[in-house]
Amino acid sequence: MVKSESNTSIRAIRLFEEFARAQGPQTLSEISKRIGSPLSTCHNLVKVLQETGYLYTSKSTRREDPTKRLL
Repeated sequence: MVKSESNTSIRAIRLFEEFARAQGPQTLSEISKRIGSPLSTCHNLVKVLQETGYLYTSKSTRREDPTKRLL
C-alpha cells in the first residue's frame, strides 16, 4: 500500500471514530478539528465518502452524518 493510501485510510477510520464520540452530525470544520487534518484534506475525504454512500450531508444544516451502510 502506498503511504498516501494508508494515511487516507487512517483519516477515514478516525473520522468515523469521531462520529461515534460526537454521537451526531458534524460540520466539515468540526471534522477537520477533531481528526487534526487540514480543511481541504477533510473536504476531499468527505466528498469520497459521500460519493460511495458512507456519509450523508443535510442540505439545511450542512452537517455530515454516517449512513447505515457502515453496518
